[in-house]
Amino acid sequence: MKKNLTCKERVTVIFYYFRRPEPKNVVSLNGRRHFSGVTSARQIRELAVFLSHRLEKIACMTELLQSAHDQWLITAKKDRVIMETESFESHRISELLSGQGYNESDYVLRVDYERKWGLL
Repeated sequence: MKKNLTCKERVTVIFYYFRRPEPKNVVSLNGRRHFSGVTSARQIRELAVFLSHRLEKIACMTELLQSAHDQWLITAKKDRVIMETESFESHRISELLSGQGYNESDYVLRVDYERKWGLL
């Protein structure tokens, strides 16, 4: 990894359980998310299958990134998994994931730069 002397790169990879934008059957009531289109047991089972496939895909992408770099901070939230590091280059993440057939719509990649000294 090439060391950047002027700034520190903080990389965040976000895996949402539901891809953005949210499905149209999600409604916000009093700041909470509810599924309005679920009207039968069959639809609940379809949602369970969808979430099972999506979580397995997230687990595979997480394993891939952890096999390439071991200094990740991983946090699970109610609607997403967040992986953060300051010691892995952001372009390598896209290369690794796209090389295994994952699309940019499968994850959100954010990069923040913090100045170490001088001007950027």
